[in-house]
Amino acid sequence: MLRVCIVEPQGHPAAGVLGGRLPELGKFAVRTVQAVPDSLDEVDALVLNNIVSEPPSVPEESVLRFTENGGGVFAVHDSVFPYAANRKFIVACGIRAASDLVQPIQTANGIAYQVLMAKANPDDPMQCFPVRPFPEGVGHPILQDIVEFELSEEVWGQNLGTGVRPLLSVDVGDRIASHPRFRQPIPVCACKALGQGRLAFFSLGHFPGTYEHPQFLRLTANALLWVCKQAHESQFAHDLFLSFSSRNKDEARQIYEHALALRLRVFMDERGLQPGDEWNDLLRKALVESQELALLATKESLQSEWVTTEWGAAWVLQKRIVPILFRCDIDDLPERLRRYQVIDFHAHERYLRELRERGGGVT
Repeated sequence: MLRVCIVEPQGHPAAGVLGGRLPELGKFAVRTVQAVPDSLDEVDALVLNNIVSEPPSVPEESVLRFTENGGGVFAVHDSVFPYAANRKFIVACGIRAASDLVQPIQTANGIAYQVLMAKANPDDPMQCFPVRPFPEGVGHPILQDIVEFELSEEVWGQNLGTGVRPLLSVDVGDRIASHPRFRQPIPVCACKALGQGRLAFFSLGHFPGTYEHPQFLRLTANALLWVCKQAHESQFAHDLFLSFSSRNKDEARQIYEHALALRLRVFMDERGLQPGDEWNDLLRKALVESQELALLATKESLQSEWVTTEWGAAWVLQKRIVPILFRCDIDDLPERLRRYQVIDFHAHERYLRELRERGGGVT
């Protein structure tokens, strides 16, 4: 059970909603308070939920020390406003200002600086902004089950520093009157490591409806799992590239279904290449993006030009290759494959569990 402390100031637009919904989405023991506790010893994850930008509102030294020592922090909306007082924490999150959206204005007391924003009307569905995954974020566990969705929200301009992985952007476009900067994607969700801990943030959250949105709730649950190191990102889109002959597709399907039950990400092309077909870009890309290749080794697959192309390409790419023997012996394998540890088809579930234990799959 992950111990989650939500810091939610008085006057929050959706008071108590996040604390009430999180236990429905995972094994979270949640308590909600109005200020960051003096001691965070009994906390796994800290949620800074839309904390207004006043100097004492975020005790930066305490929060950063908590993170650097292995804690997790997820910050929402005003907690990461790039022009706020708690700049040290915001800089640590990897957020940088957008200078063209800060404009000087003349007041009775002299020059003041105004931050330009794009703010939709939450009662007007025509003003909803699309929130889209960044290509660089694909495969990250925070985006597990997150698809493009829409929100009516307040958006400010910001940039990201180095070492930050962008996850989501918002596209205001011309849905409302706003500065031209909002015609380009604005990063609104990202994450990074800090010391032994992890930080993630979501810049939207001005209106109550956001906190009831199922995609926001799922995003928050995913972010808490990631900052608490219960989920890990991978450089690979697929844990496994399954290579097989179309004549053995029933056996390949058994491996595939057992892998899915373990939440492994498997690429399996069931179309079957025919003589004269090209080994196309889809297969090439899938192999490059796979952690390793499992070869369903049968007398049919060992005679297949296309299967040979797949495991040969994996060999060139120095991928881990695991021959799974079905009705053939190790002596039937080409010499290059005999050096690998082979698996009997009837023991393939054990191999898949080992792959899962090595860090494969979605947590």
